[in-house]
Amino acid sequence: MDKKSLELIPALEKVNGGWHALSKVKDVEFTYDYDDKNKKAKDISKERFIFNGEQIWGEYSEHKVNVIPEIEGIVHQRVIDGKPEASL
Repeated sequence: MDKKSLELIPALEKVNGGWHALSKVKDVEFTYDYDDKNKKAKDISKERFIFNGEQIWGEYSEHKVNVIPEIEGIVHQRVIDGKPEASL
């Protein structure tokens, strides 16, 4: 992760009230758009966090940077009870 991204994460957390405030919502969904200008590539996903059980779900419609860039098609990732899974 580059320096600018590392600086933006705390600012994003602050704007949203921090991780603790998000966990009170219990179920959060957002679109994540990661653009690597150096590689001229993107990862675009819809992500969902369900707190109180720690379930995380992501559907990557574009994944050319961090998530299986050599594979075409939609990729699903899940973490349930601390156990990661991925499928195409």
